[in-house]
Amino acid sequence: MNKRQRKKMFTRAFSKAYDESLKWQRKKEQVSITTVKDRRGKVYIITSITSQVEIMNYWIDDPEDSLKEITIEGYMLNNERMGLK
Repeated sequence: MNKRQRKKMFTRAFSKAYDESLKWQRKKEQVSITTVKDRRGKVYIITSITSQVEIMNYWIDDPEDSLKEITIEGYMLNNERMGLK
């Protein structure tokens, strides 16, 4: 699969996830769309209702190099596997 085909597939999947998220945003819910890769390298796009978001900073010697960790808790609406490597 070439770069153009992968881009089209991702765009279609994201568009579906976005449409699903709009249904829930009308109900005043917070929605997140995330792409993740599992241990085997398979890529998924996940749409979820977000109930809590926590952002933590880990300071290193240089403030510009600080690491940020985000934890999102919620309920999954849609989980679509994409044929990306």
